[in-house]
Amino acid sequence: MAAPPRRPWKVLAAFCGASAVQAGGLGPVQELADIAEIRVHALRNPSLQELTRAVQTQQPSLLYLSSGLQVVDTNSGIDNISLRPLEFKDTKDKSKAVDPQEVVAALDDAGLDTLLIDAKLPENSAEKLRAASARNVVFWSSTQPAAAVAVAVASRAFFAALREPSVTAAEAFHLATQALRIQCLGERKGKAQPPVLPQLLSSDSAECPDNSTIPEPGPMQVEEGRLLDTSRGMAAAVPGWVALRLLAPAADVRLLLAASPTAVDSSRLGYLGEAMRAVLVVEVRAARLTCTAAPDRVPPYLPPGSEAVRCSCRSASGAPFSVILGGPAEVVRETAVVEHAVRHLLVADALAFSVAMPPPAVPAPLARSSEAVAGGAPVIDVLASTSLWAAGLLKTLAQDKGYRALVALGVGAIGGVAVAGGAPHDGT
Repeated sequence: MAAPPRRPWKVLAAFCGASAVQAGGLGPVQELADIAEIRVHALRNPSLQELTRAVQTQQPSLLYLSSGLQVVDTNSGIDNISLRPLEFKDTKDKSKAVDPQEVVAALDDAGLDTLLIDAKLPENSAEKLRAASARNVVFWSSTQPAAAVAVAVASRAFFAALREPSVTAAEAFHLATQALRIQCLGERKGKAQPPVLPQLLSSDSAECPDNSTIPEPGPMQVEEGRLLDTSRGMAAAVPGWVALRLLAPAADVRLLLAASPTAVDSSRLGYLGEAMRAVLVVEVRAARLTCTAAPDRVPPYLPPGSEAVRCSCRSASGAPFSVILGGPAEVVRETAVVEHAVRHLLVADALAFSVAMPPPAVPAPLARSSEAVAGGAPVIDVLASTSLWAAGLLKTLAQDKGYRALVALGVGAIGGVAVAGGAPHDGT
């Protein structure tokens, strides 16, 4: 699938301290390594001075800092493996923890868009970094130790979301926290226990994107080359705008979620629904109209004077799908207006995606596994309600090996189609 070209940008990943270096590879940044327009540069066990020079030389948009893991309680299990504080190489080539204020000073005026820190960091230091170095800072508070698996899930989901060029740091953070809630939700005394979450410092809100994130249309060229002034809104510019309708039949679709049967609770499924709504909105808010055609038949329930048009589109990731738009005849013939209307109506429809709990009398679904789904991990059936176009689009995305958002959420299959975006590093 051919997605629109993206602007080139740079990522600098600094694996600080011997622990981070021993892990090898690019960690969660591997999610971006295969995108030609993204240049990834890695530092291994740098000193603070080397980090500062690299930032000045590379001028990255995103800086990732990781200090690796440490065992918090040797008498317990894997959940007590947590983040280390930031460590850097000293003059004797030995790694040691540094005062967070030294990191703040080293990154002063770095001009970053995003700084992601997989290390324990005091909140006041993160606030200083936000003020002096980056528009968006994602970090793990030193007051709440996060489990290693939670850090891995969140960071991979964050970078997986950034594969789509239009996704902001706040939107990637939203998807990452939803992935964390889906896959790492615990239980205590029969009640859902939320995991420790990373924190975001940003002027943008970390929430599910909606119609407000649709690109502004600007002046539109319509019939006979006339420019349509949209500065006062589409309803004022286009008579009949409010009468446009997306003719979208409802559909149920089964998801296979990598989880145990105990995962079927209202909290976890609510997080899954929220994440899937975000996935759909990101794909359709800038959908490209590739062609229009008359449908096989005009739906009889359209008001008099209306027409219907089949709109063939491409999603943000390049996935093809089609929908039918109905409305006043003079409006649905204007290609530029139709494209913008389709975006608005698709986003509104995507936000209706929901995941249902099984009825009270129905037993919890049994976990099963197959090597063809989620790498053989146990999966359970989950039923979602959406529209026919959305179900088709999700199944198309599932077949794209380069599409990683579904993998990040733990979705193994959609409507009988196995998610093909899994990679060997998913288990690391």
